[in-house]
Parts: sequence; structure tokens; C-alpha cells
Amino acid sequence: MRVYALPDYQVVDSPKALLFRIAHNLAVERARRRKSQATDTMADFETLSVYSSEAPPDEQTDARRRFESFCAAVDRLPPLCRRVFVLRKVYKLSPAEISEVLGVSHSTIEKHVAKGLVRCRDYLQEKGLLDSMDTQPRPDSRRRGGDGE
Repeated sequence: MRVYALPDYQVVDSPKALLFRIAHNLAVERARRRKSQATDTMADFETLSVYSSEAPPDEQTDARRRFESFCAAVDRLPPLCRRVFVLRKVYKLSPAEISEVLGVSHSTIEKHVAKGLVRCRDYLQEKGLLDSMDTQPRPDSRRRGGDGE
């Protein structure tokens, strides 16, 4: 149709090139139409009742910022403390496994883990990433009062 719509289509020097140019232009126009239709018809997403199990983007950004700050806090730990802390808290190795890998005693492992927790908490508080609720001692369900509970 486009070839016939040209006023003097019979005097074209390269009909093959003309057909390829027309085909290319049609493909571009079609792609543009599809793209604009996709955005034009989606005026209100909330009416679609589409739910995502992912956190909203602002929460994802906040979580990433907190994670990066936690990593920075761990990077600031002394080398042996950092290794013990990461093996215990990130890789979930038992004290016996850490002792075997690093050649340190169980009490040394406990001390380094505690030191790592305190230093990471202090760093995150300093950066304003922990609120007062995060630093309150948690009740331990294993502890019982002396009144026969």
C-alpha cells in the first residue's frame, strides 16, 4: 500500500531498498504503537488487584542501605574477630567447627562473637540505623524467675 501511495513509484531507482525501508518503518511504527498502548491502558494499577510478595521499592532500598551498613560495620572488626563473627553469624558454623578451622578455643570464639555484636551494634547506632527498640535486651524464654514459674 505504501509503495502504491507514492506519487511516482515506478521511477524508483532501487525497489528492493525501498521495500526494506518501508518494512523497517512499519516495524518501528508498530513497536511504538505497542509501547504506547501498554502504558496508555494501565492508568490505575491499584484497581487491577495485583499483589507482589516483594517489598515495595523504598523498603528494598532501605534494606539494602542497612545491609551495606552492616557489612561496613563487620569490615571494621579486627581480623580474627571478623572471621569468627562471620563464620558464626553468617555461615552458621558451630563453635566446634570454628575452633577446628581457626584453631581457637570455644571461649575465645564466644568472646569474639560478643565483641563483634557489640561493635556492630555501636557502629549502626552511630550511623542512626538502630532505634531504641532495636537495642533493648530481649527476654530469654529459657530463664525462669525464682518464684517457681
